[in-house]
Amino acid sequence: MNAIAEPTATEPKRFPRAVAIEVAEELHGLLAEWCEKTATGPRIAIVGSVRRGKPLVKDLELLYIPELVLEPDPTSLFGEERKVSAINVALDWLVSNGTLAKRLKCDGTATWGESIRLAVHVRTGLPVDFFAATMENWWNQLVCRTGGKDSNTAICNAAIERNLKWSPTSAGFLNPRTGQLSRTVRCERDAFEIVGLPYLEPHQRP
Repeated sequence: MNAIAEPTATEPKRFPRAVAIEVAEELHGLLAEWCEKTATGPRIAIVGSVRRGKPLVKDLELLYIPELVLEPDPTSLFGEERKVSAINVALDWLVSNGTLAKRLKCDGTATWGESIRLAVHVRTGLPVDFFAATMENWWNQLVCRTGGKDSNTAICNAAIERNLKWSPTSAGFLNPRTGQLSRTVRCERDAFEIVGLPYLEPHQRP
């Protein structure tokens, strides 16, 4: 079994992929019920270098579509409720019970927003990044968050050559002049084929 790779002055600690898969399975069991459901199951997926099959990884990245739940609105004077991400509620609970910890930056602050939350799995020390998607941008986000950098750069550049702009937080590719959606990504293959690139499986993406 591969040992955890200790960091150098410039390189972060890297973990065996098996450790990341173990943590992913644990978190899936805790979070799946709070994700949007489809015919193929809850919308939560491993992305990043773990999905690309790298043997050593510096973190685990999870992409999901949260269900929305009602909670009391603290800004309301009349006891009104507001819709919030059920996953965010669950992540707050996992921090409170010690399963996760917020990952602090050098200035002591944390990235703990509505759509991106950066944490550490306390038992293993593995950094875990949580990314929220929507039903509209799920496939586009899946491609982007899977990476790698070179693959994403190739899609961006190929889009520019076709007078398009890749917008991973949208449903696909925009008209750069108007900013309006021009082509919709309805599956991972679309993100490549719309811009004339051959489709690559996750483990093939550089």
